[in-house]
Amino acid sequence: GLGSFYGTIGGSYPYFSPQVRDKARYVPPGKNFYTNPGKKGTGYGYANLTIGEQYEHLPDEYDLARIIAKKAQEQHKQLFKGGPFRLNLYPQEYFDMNPYFTDKPLPPEKKPPSEKRVALPFIPSSPAKKVRGMKGGTFDPYPSHSVKETKGVTSTKERQIFHPPPGPKSRPVTSIITLNVKRSLNAKNYKNAQLTVF
Repeated sequence: GLGSFYGTIGGSYPYFSPQVRDKARYVPPGKNFYTNPGKKGTGYGYANLTIGEQYEHLPDEYDLARIIAKKAQEQHKQLFKGGPFRLNLYPQEYFDMNPYFTDKPLPPEKKPPSEKRVALPFIPSSPAKKVRGMKGGTFDPYPSHSVKETKGVTSTKERQIFHPPPGPKSRPVTSIITLNVKRSLNAKNYKNAQLTVF
């Protein structure tokens, strides 16, 4: 029931006190130990203690290698006396491939004098037809318009009853191959049967 610890694994726990416990004072860890400094005369960290003189600082530009190569290329081009030697006498055949080719310039083209064309007068293909009441070219005048009253069509015949056409209706048909299989195969010859469908 309520308040019972029967069947539990660890049993009951004691009551926790809300009072704050006293804690031990925090002692920070000590600093790392130091090694002995380097001896004087090695040159590490001290200037003008080596055998030779100290190296001077020389500025190194970002693209110095490309600038030096460009200047060397310009000096190389200035030493050239002229352009490359090119021979215009390319070996040719004895006869030209095009028999109509000529080195001589052609004379100016002679244009024939332009002829003045005289415009012929317009002649219609057939004479105009007489106007008879309208411009349709009819033989007789157009009849006058007569207003007639429209009457609804009335039929005395009765509507016939619908009769479907005689004859069998369409339905699904079994295929020829299925019929051939059903008629030719049975329990005795289904292993040795050879069906042929034309």
